[in-house]
Amino acid sequence: MRSSSQTLSDSYKVLMSHLPLFATLLAVPTFLAIGLEIFYFEDFFKDEYSTGYNTGLLILSVINFFFSLAVIHVAAFRSSSTKETALKFAARYALPVFVTSIIAALAVLFGLVLLIIPGIIFAFWFSLSMYAVMFDEKEYIDALKTSKKYVKGNIWKLCKRNILILLVCIPIILIAIAQVFYVKTPADYTLFVAFTLLFELAYAFTTALATIYGYEIYRDLRGAYEAATQETITQ
Repeated sequence: MRSSSQTLSDSYKVLMSHLPLFATLLAVPTFLAIGLEIFYFEDFFKDEYSTGYNTGLLILSVINFFFSLAVIHVAAFRSSSTKETALKFAARYALPVFVTSIIAALAVLFGLVLLIIPGIIFAFWFSLSMYAVMFDEKEYIDALKTSKKYVKGNIWKLCKRNILILLVCIPIILIAIAQVFYVKTPADYTLFVAFTLLFELAYAFTTALATIYGYEIYRDLRGAYEAATQETITQ
């Protein structure tokens, strides 16, 4: 397996090599997010967000989920991927990936309710289940089993890779903190818009990088499992 830093470096190269296509796919959720934040600008200063803003966030999360699957298609198929094929791929797998993710989340929640440690282990085991749906043609429980098969024995490696991508997310966290610190009143509208644009663009770039990185981890773990299985067969 590649090191976590090499995996991140390779993910960055994929992102930059196909940046126009990634930008096209992420333009819709990014501009919708910017529009939502600016339209509900006054909610930024309220103790509770309005129903309209919360509804917009919910719809936006669904849109983000759909386009993230399209980004995964580009990460996997690269030069052979187009906007049309990526969107068709997302449409094909959106429902089974969503249902499988819900099942995985419930399993993790169940583990956390019993004891903290089982929940954490389940979270690692099932973290690749969405990729198993898309690239192993597994669904639901079978996808969870496939993910566990790839991750088992590699939890620490997966943990280190997750920590690295969390570090990559630090800049967008700092932007969000700076916005809260500097935007004090509705009179700071221009500053609010500037921070919103900066945050959403940084968020889109980081999301694309993290999505590619997640696929690269899946590819490495699947490859390692298949190599080990083949070695066992030949012995």
